[in-house]
Amino acid sequence: MMMSLQPSSKHSIDEHSESNSKRIRIDSSDKTSFSDKMIKSYIKSIIDSLDNEESLDKMDKLIYKLSLPLSHPESLQTDQLTAIFSILSSEIGKIDTRKCHGLIQGLLNVETKDSDLSTTYCKFLCVLVSASPKWVVEIVSKLVSRFVEGNVKLLHDTLKYIISVVPTSTNIIQKQLAKKFPNRNDKKKYLVHYVENLLYVSEYCPQLGLSCWSLIVENCIKLDVELQNEIEEADDEDLEAMEGTEDGDDNENDSDSASEDDDSDDDEDDADDFDESVALDEGPEAIDVADLSAKLDSIMMILMKTTDSYFVSSDDKPLITFNNLISMFRTHILPTHYTRVVQYLLFHVTQYQSELMDSFLVTLIDVAFQPKEMVSKRIKSMQYLASYMARAKNVSKSQIVFIISYLISWIEKYIHEREEEINDGRGMDRFKMFYSVFQSVLYIFCFRYSSLKTDANTWECNLDKFFQRVIMSKFNPLKFCNDNVVLIFARISQEQDICYCYSIIESNKCERRKGLTGSTSSTNPTTGSGISWDLTSKQEFSDLAAYFPFDPLFLRRTAKFISPNYIEWDNHDESDSDY
Repeated sequence: MMMSLQPSSKHSIDEHSESNSKRIRIDSSDKTSFSDKMIKSYIKSIIDSLDNEESLDKMDKLIYKLSLPLSHPESLQTDQLTAIFSILSSEIGKIDTRKCHGLIQGLLNVETKDSDLSTTYCKFLCVLVSASPKWVVEIVSKLVSRFVEGNVKLLHDTLKYIISVVPTSTNIIQKQLAKKFPNRNDKKKYLVHYVENLLYVSEYCPQLGLSCWSLIVENCIKLDVELQNEIEEADDEDLEAMEGTEDGDDNENDSDSASEDDDSDDDEDDADDFDESVALDEGPEAIDVADLSAKLDSIMMILMKTTDSYFVSSDDKPLITFNNLISMFRTHILPTHYTRVVQYLLFHVTQYQSELMDSFLVTLIDVAFQPKEMVSKRIKSMQYLASYMARAKNVSKSQIVFIISYLISWIEKYIHEREEEINDGRGMDRFKMFYSVFQSVLYIFCFRYSSLKTDANTWECNLDKFFQRVIMSKFNPLKFCNDNVVLIFARISQEQDICYCYSIIESNKCERRKGLTGSTSSTNPTTGSGISWDLTSKQEFSDLAAYFPFDPLFLRRTAKFISPNYIEWDNHDESDSDY
């Protein structure tokens, strides 16, 4: 007796009919007796008589069976599917026809969670793409879609083979990698697995390295921006409650295991995104913040640890990875409006070696002082430079002195060339770059003043004379720089006896009050020069100056990971605002 592949109800499948003895039927009672030999005979009967209507009918029934999930009572079982793939691999030339198009599509769509079945499935794909490269798009699509599953080395072996057989397939792979990237609303584990597999692709296919890293960084930026939007919309009380919960979780983890183990455990955490029972009462905004934070934190940890592994190797991985990251910094991160997290990948990687820090600093200087660049991008680059010099623990004294010297030279030349323009009655917003550079000097000084003294206890670059000269200039920079930076600089500069600027700060406050009462211009009491003033411009300057790219991280695990190379602000005076 033979069994039919005809689609039917469970009751009809369980009934054996002598009249159907010429057909093969696969059901729960006969699966164990459906041997490889019988499957081979059945498949060959289809292939050998493709022009026969009965054969086509059998193939339709086989396609139907292939479409059923493994959980379906009428589905083919893994051992049967394994036999089918094995048989058809040897008959690939005969089934690669228009009439068998549906059959091949059905085979590509089969669920292959079983390891033996996955092996046979991938062998079939290799045979198919070798015999008929036209299927490469469908095959790559199926392989890449499974990157969310986690450990899929077999799929990568198949991709490697496809690349070797069809070198142009890298273009197809690149498109599919972008197309299949999980949505930010997907489970955390899907995002984590996909990123891990992208990094693996970049290792065995260097020509896709930049594309893979760019794809990861682009999606991190999207998560980053979305997270900042959610934080802005969430209530302060919600965020404080969530942060308190995270701190508690962190302490509990630390008491149970070493911090290194704690980090690795979270990477594989299938409790997907966060503890909903904790965030449930915090409102939808707090839940979104917790969700996005967990996802971005996990991805950042993967990237940090991956680059760590690269930089202990003796091959070209460190240089290639660094060049890719620098490229993406200029094209993706720097132009994005106020990211808070993703830039820490550069912060971490560049501190592996002094040469990498030099390269990063040169990149920032090149953008900041490139006249052809947009002013907003130049200012952003200057903010990165100041924040990096302040926060990166491995920056050397020679690097600090060099950057300060470079910025001072630029400022002094700028004042010499343009100070007289202040009396022409035009607005001060044209000097945004000047104020940004001077604020960078103030910011770096506040963090690094101890490194800016010589062995003779004098100031490097004659900083004392420089500050006195610039602060007293017609530009009146203390008026337009960030208030927090100015106040903390005023305190430290007085403590270090480098300059005194409280009188100018008070005078600027008086001008501000006059502006609020309707005055549109004022006179600098120090220089006697008239300076055009309007409240809108001042606010724009303040907003522009308030971004510090390497402010303390909101993400618990990533912040902990980079902490050995990160300088925290030591606030000696509680009356001052934190950075």
